[in-house]
Amino acid sequence: RSTQSRSSAASDVYKRQSRDRGNFETCISGEYPSLCKHSLLTREEAVQVEAAEKRANFRTCISGEYPSLCKHSWLTREESSQVNNAEKRANYRTCVTGEYPSLCKHSLLTGEEAIQVQAAEHQANFRTCISGDYPSLCKHTLLTPDEAVMVVEAERRAKGR
Repeated sequence: RSTQSRSSAASDVYKRQSRDRGNFETCISGEYPSLCKHSLLTREEAVQVEAAEKRANFRTCISGEYPSLCKHSWLTREESSQVNNAEKRANYRTCVTGEYPSLCKHSLLTGEEAIQVQAAEHQANFRTCISGDYPSLCKHTLLTPDEAVMVVEAERRAKGR
């Protein structure tokens, strides 16, 4: 029995020590959860790694720039609120340029922001259209009648080049 106890105690010490130090170093950064071999971690390491991964996730989320990379389910209620606001601000920054309407989540905009974004998208579309060089990229239906006349003439000149 005493041999079994010593063996069990030695086994417990081994279980508490890292089974793969390199793996633990990769995991503890929290930056690359998919590269971490979680099954090789001890219980204590797993707790540390989980906390590190949650901190790294929050750093990714709080910029608001990459909502698809954010694991929203890992966030606390307070973090979730902060991230939601950051995502709205980042979305508005993307939208208000008018250059990327397909990347803009219009549903996240306030009423005033939506008006500003609509004007920016209209201006960006007109800039594309008036060059005459990219008629397939021009959203002709968004042009005013006066703009449409100018764009038709610009496209005609561009064809003649």
